[in-house]
Amino acid sequence: MRADRLISIVLILQKQKKISAAKLANDLGVSVRTIYRDLVVLSVNGFPIYAEHGPGGGVCIIDDFQGGIKTLTIDEVDAFQIMRIPDPLTSLETGKTMQRALLKMFASLPNKTISSPNLYIDWNWWGHSKSVPGGKLEQVYTAVCNRLSLKVSFPLWNRMEFEQEIDPYGVVAKAGEWYLVYMNTGRCRMRRISDLRNITLTGKTFHRPDEFDLESTWKRLCLDEETSYFLYPVRIRVSPDIFQVLKQQVWGIPYQITEIVKPPDVSGWSMCTLGFENLLAARSHLLGWGNGVEVISPEALRASMLDFAQQINKVYQK
Repeated sequence: MRADRLISIVLILQKQKKISAAKLANDLGVSVRTIYRDLVVLSVNGFPIYAEHGPGGGVCIIDDFQGGIKTLTIDEVDAFQIMRIPDPLTSLETGKTMQRALLKMFASLPNKTISSPNLYIDWNWWGHSKSVPGGKLEQVYTAVCNRLSLKVSFPLWNRMEFEQEIDPYGVVAKAGEWYLVYMNTGRCRMRRISDLRNITLTGKTFHRPDEFDLESTWKRLCLDEETSYFLYPVRIRVSPDIFQVLKQQVWGIPYQITEIVKPPDVSGWSMCTLGFENLLAARSHLLGWGNGVEVISPEALRASMLDFAQQINKVYQK
């Protein structure tokens, strides 16, 4: 985690006073570019860090800098108490270590500054309170840290599985789910760890490029996923009431609005184009809008909507 790394950088600089960015990167297991970004963050937040150029130069912190608990203001202590280890991270030994470190830090604060925080951050999305079983997550994370290749099985939509050998580059917790960022056949991909089956070590090691940055790679993969997810265009007419529902961009909606034709027709209905993942996703969602929606195209979806509507009608006419 970046917070853990930033604290480590400050502690290292307090102890050594001067160190090269390359040495910091090697000690902390990240790229030099990541270290430079971290140094900018520390500098912006008031840490007296500077660089000395030329032979014998490096990253420095001023000699009389006295960091630590004693320098915290009351407001900073209050802000610190908001920080908790995210629930998904407690599944890993790293998270447990960070938890112990935080407890030691809080224990060293003067009693008069301790109070119940007024803000709590719950990192899990609704229905995702249970994290990945610790054994599977710990196994994957150990492989990531030790650069060990894995052989895993992935489930297919038809309940079959296919096996692949992958190089695990990093793990990411997002909205209560754990994901693995991995390399396979020259491409960087991501997959939910809960989807992995039959995880075994191959006995091989791999080299992760020094310039690899997990955070930026993850953001790119997320963007690629979001832009490629809604590739099934659906042309519809919707009633005024459903049009108001359609425009509500809430979390978890299975479509993306790509076009809204204005103004509405004489009956008040609006023509729109939505992007879904596939026909099944479109049908499942649009059926819930009842008689407030008409599918114009594609014809396959229109026919499927009609078929399902007729089946539902037969059930309730009995």
